Amino acid sequence: MSLSLDIPEELGDFLLRPGPASLLIRGESGTGKSLLALSLLNLFNGRRTLLTARAADPDVMARHSGATSRYGAVEVIAPDDPDAPVASGTQSAIGSAAEESTQSIVYPRFLDLAFRALRSAPPALIVFDSWEALASDPVGRPNRDAGTVPSRAELERELFSAWVKSSAHLVLVSTDSARSQLDYLADASCTLELSELDERPLRLLKFSKLRGGSGRSMEYPFTVWEGHFRCFAIAPHGYPLQSHRTDPDPEPTSPAMWPGSREFAEVFGRLPPGGLTIIEADRAVPLDVVRMLTVPMIASAIASRGVVIIAPPPSLTPEELWKPFSDSISPEAFAEQVFAVVTSRPKDAGPRWTGAIHSSDAARPMGFRFVPPRELGPSGGAHRADPEEFAAQLPDLEAFIGRSRLNHARSLSIGYAEGNLAIGRATGFPMDPDSYASTLRAYLVGEGAHGVAIGRPEEPLFDTIRSYAGLHLNLRAHKGRYILHATRPWSPSYVLAIAEDEAPGMGPYHLVPLT
Repeated sequence: MSLSLDIPEELGDFLLRPGPASLLIRGESGTGKSLLALSLLNLFNGRRTLLTARAADPDVMARHSGATSRYGAVEVIAPDDPDAPVASGTQSAIGSAAEESTQSIVYPRFLDLAFRALRSAPPALIVFDSWEALASDPVGRPNRDAGTVPSRAELERELFSAWVKSSAHLVLVSTDSARSQLDYLADASCTLELSELDERPLRLLKFSKLRGGSGRSMEYPFTVWEGHFRCFAIAPHGYPLQSHRTDPDPEPTSPAMWPGSREFAEVFGRLPPGGLTIIEADRAVPLDVVRMLTVPMIASAIASRGVVIIAPPPSLTPEELWKPFSDSISPEAFAEQVFAVVTSRPKDAGPRWTGAIHSSDAARPMGFRFVPPRELGPSGGAHRADPEEFAAQLPDLEAFIGRSRLNHARSLSIGYAEGNLAIGRATGFPMDPDSYASTLRAYLVGEGAHGVAIGRPEEPLFDTIRSYAGLHLNLRAHKGRYILHATRPWSPSYVLAIAEDEAPGMGPYHLVPLT
C-alpha cells in the first residue's frame, strides 16, 4: 500500500530541525513547486513569510493552495516595486560584511524585506517564490541611487551569509534547471518532474541532496489534485489486511453489486449483473494489495445477503482468506454465503481436512471446499470442461448455486487465474482460454452474477474474455507504490493509498487521482 502524506517525510524532518536550515526546490513551470512551498508554510509552526513575485494579495495562500495555515496567518510580501533599492548599511540588514564595505552596494527592496524577516524571533520560515523572478529584474538595471548593482550570484552569497547567522528556515523556489551555487549553498535540494506511466501523467519529486537527512526515500510520486500537494510514501513493511470494513451502500436495492468502496464506485461504477471485471496486476504487486480491492467486494456481497464463489490462488491459505472477515462475520454466515474452492490445506490440517478452520477452542465449519490433487488418466485429462460437468467435480457447488437461485441472491465470482488453473488440474479438466471463457460466461449470464477475474498482465487464460469485460483494470507497481487505472473504459491513474492518520483496518482504501 501507499501512504498518503502532506509532504515527504524528509521535508517534515526539515521543518522540525532547529535552524538555520535551507532547501532548494527546482522544477519547470507547472510542476507543482509553489504548491509544495505553500504546504511547507502551512505545516511550519512559527513565523512564516512568503516573498512572492505574484500579485500582492493577502489571499495568495487560499488561492494557490486551497487551504489556510493551521498555525495562523502567513505574512505575504509581494513588493510593488521590487527594483527600488535600499543601500546596505542603512535600512538593510544584509550583514556585517556588507556593512563594513567601503563601497555602497545597492540591493533590491525584496532582499531588505527578507533580512528583516531573518532578524525576527525564531522559529521562522521564509519562502522565495520564485528566486529568479524576485532576483533577476533588479540585477543589472540602472538605479536611482549611486552604487554598485550586485549580480545574482552576489545576492545569493549575501543571502546565505546572513541566513547562516540566523536560526531561520529558508526555502528557495527555482525555475532554473541548470545547477548553480545554490545547489552547493543549500542544505537540501529536490526537483519536481512531470513524467508518464502507461501514457498517463506521473509527477515525481526527487531528492538530489539531503545534508543531515535520513533519506528514507529519494523519490516520491505526488499529485496536485484540487490544488493540494499530496505525495505517496511506501507503507510500513507487512501492512496488514486486518479488516473488511466498507463504505455503506447508498442504494441497497440496486441490482448492481456494491464494490464496498465509495471512491471505487465514483470512479469505476458498481458491479452489474452478468458483467465481468478484469484486474491485471504486475508481478511486483503483492497479493494483499490486490485483496484491498476484492475484500470489500466480498464483504459487501455478504452484508447484502448475496453469495460469493472464490477461486483463490494456491499461495493463499484458508486462514489468510478468512482473516479479514473473522472479527465481524460469523463462521455460519461465511459458510452459508461463501463457496471457496481451495487447493491447499491449512498449515495444521491433516490429510482428511474437509473445510474447517480451527479456533482456540474447537474446529468451526467454514465455507471452504478442498479439491485434492487428482491422478489424471492416460489421456492426461486434456479435454474441454463442460460447465455442468465441471461443477459436478466440486462437492456441493451445484447445491450452493441452486440455493442462491432459489433465494434470488445476488452473486459475485472472484477468480484468480492461478486458482482456476490449479482447480482445473485437480479436477482433471485443465483450463484453456476457451474452456475458461465458456464456464465463466455460462455462470455469469445464467445466474446474473458479476465476475472478477484476476491475473498477471497478458494472462493467456484471459485471451478470450478481455473483449467481454466491461471494466478492465490495471494495477501497476512503481517503486513500492501501487497505481490503478482502467483501459476499458479509459481512466486516469489513481494511487491506491491509505491516509497518514489512518491505522490499519480503520476504513476502505483511497483512490487518489494522479493529476
